[in-house]
Amino acid sequence: MWRGALIFLLLCGCGPNNSEDFLTQSEEKCSELVAILEKAESLDDLLKVESDLKKKFNEIGTLMVQSRKFHEKHPSALPVKPIPSSAALLDELKRIYAIKGGREVIERAQSETRLW
Repeated sequence: MWRGALIFLLLCGCGPNNSEDFLTQSEEKCSELVAILEKAESLDDLLKVESDLKKKFNEIGTLMVQSRKFHEKHPSALPVKPIPSSAALLDELKRIYAIKGGREVIERAQSETRLW
């Protein structure tokens, strides 16, 4: 009986519970994505981290779905501040897109992201 209660508490406690939690987790995921992209200096480097990119895009997609569902239930809890690492992510994506074949790798990594 106590195992069931413990599992229930762990499952309920693992996800974000408010806008600040979503902002914090978004910042973490965005920073992790930037760190992966920073490793890529060439198309070969980018191909080596493609599976890491797919994983991170899926994590971000899951967080986006959770956030949307949370904010549908709590519309007054909409976040108003952008996450700081979003500018760094934009800079990294611009750099990666400048690498021949880079855009295609990013688009392929994103193509399997679940957003439902």
